[in-house]
Amino acid sequence: MVSGNGLACTDRVFLDRAVHDPLRIDFLTRCLRALKRAIDQGTDVRWSLTDNFEWAEGYDPCFGLAYVDYATGDWMLKDSGRWYREVIRSNGADL
Repeated sequence: MVSGNGLACTDRVFLDRAVHDPLRIDFLTRCLRALKRAIDQGTDVRWSLTDNFEWAEGYDPCFGLAYVDYATGDWMLKDSGRWYREVIRSNGADL
C-alpha cells in the first residue's frame, strides 16, 4: 500500500489560469513505471492519490493533482491532473 508518496511543489495559478507542474508529471511518470515493474513481478500494489494535511505545515505543501483555493473552495485540475486522466484513459500506454 503506497499511502504517502508525492512531490510537494509550490503550486500557483499562472496568468493563463492554469497550474503548470511539470516536475510532478515527471515524478509520477517515474513512480508509475516503477509500480508497473513491481506489478509485472507479481506485487499487489494499492495507491492513494489524495492530497493530505501536513501536521507541521498544513496545506502549504501541495501534493495533489488538483489545485484548491482554500479561501473560496474553488478548484481546478493541474496539468498533472489532466496528464493523469490521459494515463488512465490509455491504461498506462502513454508511460
